[in-house]
Amino acid sequence: HLKKEFPQLMVQKIISTAEIKEEELIEEGIDFIVSTAKLNLTFPNVYVNSILTETDKKMINAMIKNIDKKKRKNPIKTVKPVKRIGREDIEYMTLLGEEILQVLDNIKISTGENIKNNKEQLIDYTGGLFARNDSMAAEITFALNKRENIASTFIPSMNALFLHCETKGIRHCRFGFVYLNDEIIEDGQPIKGAILMLVPQGDGSKVYREVMSEISGALAEKDQIITYLFEKNRNAVEAELETSLGNYYENKMKRR
Repeated sequence: HLKKEFPQLMVQKIISTAEIKEEELIEEGIDFIVSTAKLNLTFPNVYVNSILTETDKKMINAMIKNIDKKKRKNPIKTVKPVKRIGREDIEYMTLLGEEILQVLDNIKISTGENIKNNKEQLIDYTGGLFARNDSMAAEITFALNKRENIASTFIPSMNALFLHCETKGIRHCRFGFVYLNDEIIEDGQPIKGAILMLVPQGDGSKVYREVMSEISGALAEKDQIITYLFEKNRNAVEAELETSLGNYYENKMKRR
């Protein structure tokens, strides 16, 4: 996770590639973009893997040094305008708070007892974890497989898949975990479970992605959460995520 590997960075926003507007980034004082998709932009950007490799870290470090060098050469004096809380800010914080509560209230930890054969079977089971019906389960499973086919989400340090996607199959952010009694061997690697993070497609996609990004950060920074997941200790997982998301909410409130 970026904040763990590069604590000096301040992540200003999380957006999809379709929402990137170079003029807005310049106006907002954004220095560069870190993306898991290749971008055809003149704006400074670094293309990385979903799980940062050593090569990715070197590229980000090189970009940071280059930006710092340019800033030292051409220092810009700015006067921070006084910003007042408006309707847009209130709506944003209301939606953010609602999605945080939705995640915490609906955490699911399930045991995939009949999953014994392969990764596809695990993804199919996981796709139905939060689905309201078979149609929605198929929608979620399709999106998870589409993401998995781009690049494997297997995390060796956790012996788990990190399944995530945007989908129309849910209305709110969802976080869950599937524990396997019998591990699956895929490409010589033992898979013992699957973390699931689902982001709804819709008008609030920016807020949805921020919430789930913060959860990703908590998983990367707090090894204890992974231990609690494998212990199937839902209450402990919720408590840890409540602390992380609560701190995030408080910091967002202060900055708006």
